[in-house]
Amino acid sequence: RRSSDLILQQALGTNDPQVLVAHIELADLWRVERRYTDSERLGRDALAAMQKGFEPQDARLIHALVCHARLLAETNRNAEAAEILRRISVESPEPLPR
Repeated sequence: RRSSDLILQQALGTNDPQVLVAHIELADLWRVERRYTDSERLGRDALAAMQKGFEPQDARLIHALVCHARLLAETNRNAEAAEILRRISVESPEPLPR
């Protein structure tokens, strides 16, 4: 992850939407691999940047929130996961991605 991530960040910038989306996808992969600490750290950082720079209805942000909610649910933080999903359903006119 380190070398390819550094190349991507140097080419596009740390808060570039493509970099942030790549970080969310990597964090979700790590969730699947049960690397929960790594997944949460990377996902939270990318999600925080996305929440600052993306509109609330942006599909990329909604996807990131759903990925984070999955991580929370898998680590037995169901109330937090449910709150994120509730917030998404209130703010988003689109159906939730699966």
